[in-house]
This record gives sequence, C-alpha cells and structure tokens, in this order.
Amino acid sequence: FCDEVTAIKFRGALLLIFLLSFATSAHAVPWWKKDFCGNPAVKFKGEDDGTGDWGKYVIHCRNPHNSYHFKIATKKEKHPDRKGKQSLRFEVRPGQCGDEDCTTGRERSEIEMNSRDLPGKEYWYAWSVYFKNYKIISDIAPHHGQWKQLFGPAHMFPHFSMFPNGLNVEFGKDFGTYKKYLVIPNKGLSNKWHDFRVHTKWSTASNGFFKLWRNGKLLIDRKGKTVSTKHEILFRFGIYRSFFDKPKSSIKHIVYYDELVRGSSCEDVSQFMTLSLIHISEP
Repeated sequence: FCDEVTAIKFRGALLLIFLLSFATSAHAVPWWKKDFCGNPAVKFKGEDDGTGDWGKYVIHCRNPHNSYHFKIATKKEKHPDRKGKQSLRFEVRPGQCGDEDCTTGRERSEIEMNSRDLPGKEYWYAWSVYFKNYKIISDIAPHHGQWKQLFGPAHMFPHFSMFPNGLNVEFGKDFGTYKKYLVIPNKGLSNKWHDFRVHTKWSTASNGFFKLWRNGKLLIDRKGKTVSTKHEILFRFGIYRSFFDKPKSSIKHIVYYDELVRGSSCEDVSQFMTLSLIHISEP
C-alpha cells in the first residue's frame, strides 16, 4: 500500500512539473515585447565570434516593439556574414517607432554595448558593416554608429552619418571646429562588407586623438579634445533616422554588422586588416 501511495505521489509531482513548465513556456514573453526601458535591460550575448572586452548587446530603450527590427542572423538563412556563421541585422521601415520617438519624428533600430569607456584611457575597436541596397534620404543624415557620453551636455561625438556623398564621420564644433570625414563613398557603398578599425584616446585635454582605418587605409588622424566631461562613454550602432519637422521617407533601410570587438592593442582588433599606421589615404 505504501509503495502504491509513493508511486501516486511521484506521478503527481511529475505531472505538476510538466504543467508548470508548459504554463511557463506558453506565457513566456518574446524579447521584442519586453520593456526595453526596464531593469534589467534586454540584452543579447552577441554573435558567434564574441566582442573582445566590449560586453553584451543592449536593446535601445526606444526601439520599436516588433520582431523584425533586430535579429542575430545566420549564414544558414542566407544572410551575409563577414566571418563565422552569424551577423547582426537591423531594419527600419517607414513609420517604425517606439516610446517617445513616435511623437518626436524619429525612427530607429539600435543597440549599444553594455561595457562603457572611460575618459583618460586608450581603446582599440573594430567592426564590419554591410549596407543592403542602400538608398540615400536626401534631407536627413541617418546615423549608423556613434560614441555618446553619458550625462552632461549633448555634444556631438564621432557620429557615422550618411550624406548624399556616402558615409561620413562627424565631429561637433565643441571639439574645435565642426568637420566631417568621408569614410565610404556612395559609389561602392552597398552590398559589400566594409571593415573599420579605430584607435582613440578619450580625453578632455589636447592629448586626445581619434584614428580610423577602413579596409586597412588610415582615413582619419585627428588630435585634440575628444570628450567634454569625465563621464563614461557608450557606443551605439544600427540605424537611427531623425526627421523632426521634415517629411518622413518611404525608404526602408537594412544594415548588417559583424565582428564588433574592443581590445587593448592593434593586434586585438586587426582580424581583417594590415597594420598600416603611417599614411592617411583618400577613401
């Protein structure tokens, strides 16, 4: 009798575990329906080759709540990838918005790295980017990457912005005079991988610098102040379109990123490039 009671209890416990497991999976919230502004943040471990010491990917607080705006894409699904079997896919469709972006004329699909940079230190970075059948929006300059200092004034740090002539890196007038550098000409922009490598020292003083290479060619060698305060700095990338009072566009943008990595030396981030460190070349 005791053995029979024990068996019944055991079967009952297994049934309860099964039902709880089923209920949990049935009511699990998909990542795109979670609170992007909540605590904890919505994070992804990243694609298959890692990020060096850059940490995990964090979904931007104002991304739209749909399943297509961001995904870790795979070679098996016929998506482009620079190395390995995965890449990061971003998509912005007309009218796509989240949170307060919907009332301020902005559209985005962005993620940021959860490991911050510190003023006074040097860093090396690299990533590859692929613009799929990219179409220019003539009256705005979509951002496809930026460093941004937390707190304090909203200065323009290095922004990767798309102008009619191609992808430019912009520096705000707060760091000397406003200047932009063409790093990928419009001709030859789409449907190929572009490899970037950056070496910078974030500094509020004249000993700061910012160097950028594309496909092994040094295109920017800028010296001087690179940040305005002692606050931490984050890196954000993907697609950001700000229309404000301008008419919105009917253009859809799809951009892939791969092999994002931060390290402490040139060798750490030179997986696709030679160590050409002397001459500045035209893009």
